[in-house]
Amino acid sequence: MSSGKREDGRSDSQIRPIEVEQGLLNRADGSVRYIQGKTNVIASVSGPLSVNQKDEFIDRATIQVTFKSIVGQSSHFEQEKSSILRQCMEHVLITTEHPRSLISFTIQVISDDGSLLAACVNACMLACLQAGLSCKSILAATAIALADDGRMLLDPVKEEEQSDSRALFTLGFGEKESGLVLSDTRGLMSDDEFARASTLARSGCESIFTFMRLSLSRRVTKTSQI
Repeated sequence: MSSGKREDGRSDSQIRPIEVEQGLLNRADGSVRYIQGKTNVIASVSGPLSVNQKDEFIDRATIQVTFKSIVGQSSHFEQEKSSILRQCMEHVLITTEHPRSLISFTIQVISDDGSLLAACVNACMLACLQAGLSCKSILAATAIALADDGRMLLDPVKEEEQSDSRALFTLGFGEKESGLVLSDTRGLMSDDEFARASTLARSGCESIFTFMRLSLSRRVTKTSQI
């Protein structure tokens, strides 16, 4: 990774353009197509629904996430992403409003050009808001690639993730919370590098929070580079 502008013309601290289409699936209570650059995912949520007795909680709703990746990715990959997304949604939703019920998410990956997990988190959050589910806060996530020379790239594309990066971070924040809600890291990094990545990721998430609030009043929303 050379210094200066990236291949797509962005600076190191810019995220890609975002486009959102809401309400595209009639059978879901909330559904969103979330496109960030060339990464494209569809997230839907249904609920509260009836839940199998063996899966129910007497004091809160059960959160279920089904992650459907593109062809060629392992079932382990899908299970791992499902688990991370379920934990994020359990954190943000007020599940105590719907005890002994099910809230079910489905995420379908259409194309993956980097920062996939962050895109899925943001799509699920927007689906919750579109469905009118009660949330403790708005959650946003972004990814960072760390190069061997210490350079950090916000919202990396697939090539940036796979080329010279020695670590990848996907970090998520609640809009009204000071700490991390999501921290998925791969590779080697120092404590100082993690702190720098957290600061950069928070700035990216602030832009996504602004976009999310704007998108609530529109069926289709687009941004230029942020």
